[in-house]
Amino acid sequence: MGGKKVYIAACGIGLGHIGRMVAVADELARLGAEPVFSTYGPAFPYIKAAGYEAFDSPVLMWEENPDGSVSTGRSVSRLGHYVGVFRAHMAQERELIGRLKPDAIVSDSRYSTLFVEDEFAAPFFFVSNQIRFLMPHWKEGGFPRLASDLISKANYHWLRDATAIFVPDFPLPDSVSRENMEVPPWVLSRLSFTGPISRKAPEDVPDADAIRGRHGFGNDLFVYAAVSGPGRSRLPIIEALKNVLPAFRRKSLIVRGEPGNASSEWPSEWVNIRGWAADRYELLKACDVVVSRPGLTTISEIIRFGKPCVLIPTPGQSEQEGNARSMERLGAARLIEQSMVDHRTLREALEDIVSRSGEYAKRTSRLQDMAAKMGGARKIAETIMDEIG
Repeated sequence: MGGKKVYIAACGIGLGHIGRMVAVADELARLGAEPVFSTYGPAFPYIKAAGYEAFDSPVLMWEENPDGSVSTGRSVSRLGHYVGVFRAHMAQERELIGRLKPDAIVSDSRYSTLFVEDEFAAPFFFVSNQIRFLMPHWKEGGFPRLASDLISKANYHWLRDATAIFVPDFPLPDSVSRENMEVPPWVLSRLSFTGPISRKAPEDVPDADAIRGRHGFGNDLFVYAAVSGPGRSRLPIIEALKNVLPAFRRKSLIVRGEPGNASSEWPSEWVNIRGWAADRYELLKACDVVVSRPGLTTISEIIRFGKPCVLIPTPGQSEQEGNARSMERLGAARLIEQSMVDHRTLREALEDIVSRSGEYAKRTSRLQDMAAKMGGARKIAETIMDEIG
């Protein structure tokens, strides 16, 4: 391409980090830059399918319990393995950056990049909504709270030399990741809030009625269950939705969040289950309500398309739990703990959103308007390009 080369290293746990960084890459390419990626796990085939040059790294992922929560004991027992993989990531990042000689280095929550970037002259940009780290059960105090505070202080120190720190969220008090943004004033002053990031906006997608007609949903209430997350964390919510949604007797689509999986089944006349949905932005535009995990990228897309949602956090995932609490506080969502998902709780949440659709529409429209004005991925790309000329 011949333009400025921008090296983007994205965390490969789940698709949230790579999902928002591909939107940034699109904007960089539009401005004449040449994005190149480094990632791992499911994020690698995802970014390759998006058409960008990318380099794969060994998978780095914590151990999980059957309910998708972090298995602390088994994860601690593999600490030596994780350290080895992280060191391999650092060596690979060092080699790639040295060989590619990018004009800018961007890390989305990838600390192997953060720990080697100061060996190079290129400006360094960090993207994250978790500036303050929150361990599972941190609200209970004790060791989880102490560990959260210590790791957070270390993170503030590690980020001290970044050219810019982008937070893909609203500024306080409307931050979705509000609990992760409760940082010292000197840290807060360094954060650049870009607003939610979505690769597409509603105006980029066909008319909702045409989409509903093509999918056979007509004028019926349409529930879109967008299941996302790493490892086995998707499985419990998929099983819960398969058991509950048929009895709701509304047109429902469950997407399992498995890129490249073209499977499609109808366990009942009301519910379609797909492996993957390449047309998820069309589904977001056409649906009446979304059911999902509350990862920030998923929530960002929901906000950008102005939809109310039911959020079911992965147990023990402090970020997701905080995101869901914030969205409920903002009046745009209902929160259900995974252990409480059953016919009664899910039906009650969905019927509440339907019966008070006007109230939810007012609140989701406010967030949607804010997101449209803030710039999202475009703001990050323009800042990077201004820095590197």
